[in-house]
Amino acid sequence: MQYRFCVAIILAIVTLISQAKAVEYGSPLVRATNSGVRLVSAGAFQKDHYLGGVEIQLDPRTITYWRQPGESGAPPNFNFSKSKNVAQVEIFFPYPKHIEEADVVVAGYEGNVIFPVRILPKDPKIPVTLNLSLEYAACGNICLPAKAELSLLLPQTGTSPFKSRLTEVWKKLPKKLDSIQSRKILRVERDNEGSGWRIIYQGRGKLVDIFAEANSPVYAETKISNGVARLNLVTVGITPKSANVIVTIVTSEGAYEAPVELK
Repeated sequence: MQYRFCVAIILAIVTLISQAKAVEYGSPLVRATNSGVRLVSAGAFQKDHYLGGVEIQLDPRTITYWRQPGESGAPPNFNFSKSKNVAQVEIFFPYPKHIEEADVVVAGYEGNVIFPVRILPKDPKIPVTLNLSLEYAACGNICLPAKAELSLLLPQTGTSPFKSRLTEVWKKLPKKLDSIQSRKILRVERDNEGSGWRIIYQGRGKLVDIFAEANSPVYAETKISNGVARLNLVTVGITPKSANVIVTIVTSEGAYEAPVELK
């Protein structure tokens, strides 16, 4: 009995230490519309920057949007302007998934999503406080705006309990390609079956999905058909016959972000 009591005490102490570390390396979870949000840190300062993330925990049957969701939807707005001792914050978007929403297909996220951030301090010797004003959409049965005010003093030493999760997210981010690299793995041609284009993937692995970003007010619709990506440009008024877009290619070997010229 005494042995079991001692084990229970030890486990309780370990749990409290773990929770304390989680609080130290992450801001408290702030509940918003159908969701919760927090800032998390990957740990200590690395050479010239900190790594962290913005985590959105979505309730069941709730989605939020990618940076260009398509015909409907609003991308998240990250405002770090009130941060202290911060020269630059760079935020990255994981590749999304196609989600059917009210008879429209959008690009977005379900479940939990972490948007990685790279933080460059003005003075590495002085502590950094990351302050974020976040606006995003949380869409369940109805689509509602959500807001959150978050703050996290970034730890200068130690190991973060969020490091492994953030490392995994960073690994899966689309690799950015230049125009030369893009032409090596992507072939673009007019689609004989429609008014759009066919984008044929010629790289390693199997093509899984594709997303595209065009300059407003144009947006791009994409889908995979028989292993080939099809893309159409949509706008109010006259549909353009050419454009420069950024495509995000998801394959069995990884994801890529590449410029594509449609003509």
